[in-house]
Amino acid sequence: MYHQFLLFYIFLLVVFCKTDRGGEQTIEGEEVCKASEVFRSTALNCDLANDRLYCVELQANDREDATGNLVSHLWLLGDGNMKPGNKVEHCYNVYGTYDVQLISTKKVEGIEFKDTTTYVLDVGEIALIQEIKEDRFVYFFDGSSSYIGEEFKVANYYWSFGDGNYACDMLVTNRYTKPGEYEVKLIVEGISGNGEIRQICGIKRITIR
Repeated sequence: MYHQFLLFYIFLLVVFCKTDRGGEQTIEGEEVCKASEVFRSTALNCDLANDRLYCVELQANDREDATGNLVSHLWLLGDGNMKPGNKVEHCYNVYGTYDVQLISTKKVEGIEFKDTTTYVLDVGEIALIQEIKEDRFVYFFDGSSSYIGEEFKVANYYWSFGDGNYACDMLVTNRYTKPGEYEVKLIVEGISGNGEIRQICGIKRITIR
């Protein structure tokens, strides 16, 4: 009888350790999701413009040299695109650091001269939320396109789905139980080589009908 009671107690203990009211994994040996704790304590302002392209305007100063020779410009934009012109606009759809080259060309007495200048362009930082609607209530969320800077390596993803549920992976899913407007928030946490920790936050509003 004692052995039966002991086995029943161990069974209850294992079940209790697998889930808690926050849905966090707490079984020994598995990583505990701290998303609910992170969102309760954060002072971050989340970026609402989290699905935009990052657009820049680039301009060369000279259309001609000091002696009046015309100068043409060609921009190599670092993502495989190139555009001619004294002033150009370009939108990047991937966040990161780009080496932008400006090739300036002029002719002097029939001889062509080229000058190349390289600029390092840091294209923003953003916690980018991409979602896929599986059915009426189930959504998959992807944080893999987030960018926090070259010096930081992403260490953690913290999700709040707006309905009291949380998650901690790069790719997550959530089932909503009723229609409504929800704010999905993502905090991306990065760690630099010297141990510095940085967090950025993004929001996407979704409607469950």
